[in-house]
Amino acid sequence: MKERLNEQIVELDATELDFFIDEKGLRPTIKFAVDQYTRKVVGLCINLSLPDKAQIEECLQNVTLKGRV
Repeated sequence: MKERLNEQIVELDATELDFFIDEKGLRPTIKFAVDQYTRKVVGLCINLSLPDKAQIEECLQNVTLKGRV
C-alpha cells in the first residue's frame, strides 16, 4: 500500500472578500492553496484584482517556501 504524504495534491481556490478598500469600490481577492490530505492552508495570496496567472504562481510559490502560512 502506497504511503500518503502531505502536499501530494494541492487544491487552489479564490474568493472576493466582502468589504471595500476605498470609494473606488476595490474589493480584495484572497487566493489560497489547501493540502487535500491534511486540509491545511499551505499557500496564501491577497490582491486587489481578480485571479490571474501571476497571482496563482505566487500562491503556488508560497506552498514551496519553508516559512509556511
